[in-house]
Amino acid sequence: MDLLEQRGVMIGSAPAAGVAPPTATEIAGLDSLPAKELVAQMLRESDNYTAELLVKELGFRATGKGSTATGTAAVVTALQDQGLRTDGVTVVDGSGLDRGDRATCSAVMGAFQPQGPAGPLVQGFAVAGKSGTLARRFTGALAGRVRAKTGSLDSVTALSGWLDRPGGNLAFSLIANALPERSRRGLRLQEDVAAVLARYPDAPGVDRLRPRE
Repeated sequence: MDLLEQRGVMIGSAPAAGVAPPTATEIAGLDSLPAKELVAQMLRESDNYTAELLVKELGFRATGKGSTATGTAAVVTALQDQGLRTDGVTVVDGSGLDRGDRATCSAVMGAFQPQGPAGPLVQGFAVAGKSGTLARRFTGALAGRVRAKTGSLDSVTALSGWLDRPGGNLAFSLIANALPERSRRGLRLQEDVAAVLARYPDAPGVDRLRPRE
């Protein structure tokens, strides 16, 4: 706006939200996707922008004020209303990029496991070797068998979802902190854990699941 004014463009009052008068003529319109599809796209592609906007929308619906603060409060209230434990959970923003955000594996699993492997949230997860953030990962024996939400920050990696195995579908959640390097060791840890889960209940000791050098 400042740049436009500097170049001589006349600008009236700042844009604001309101209700169009009944006599207004619609010039063009673009309907939003249903919320279910927006959430699925957000989960599949790990879309941080959509996550932030949806959290603000939740805040608006709960309080009439669409902000990060009202949205994150609505998220915590929704988790509690579903009977999920929120101790150890801190929601600072919608995307999870803030270093103050905290989550537990049990809280994450509590959000999708009761719905089963065909639940609405899980249907939005990326599929190994096929879609989203897992399109080029787990392309070997696990292709099509892992449906999960990925997450990563510097020194942090996360993977939660369902694994299709001969003995039945297996829900899992991995959150690892303080990794020496995000991209290489975090991805390897995810792959190691998924490979172990595919052989469950035959599994190595816990010491074998630490990040490799």
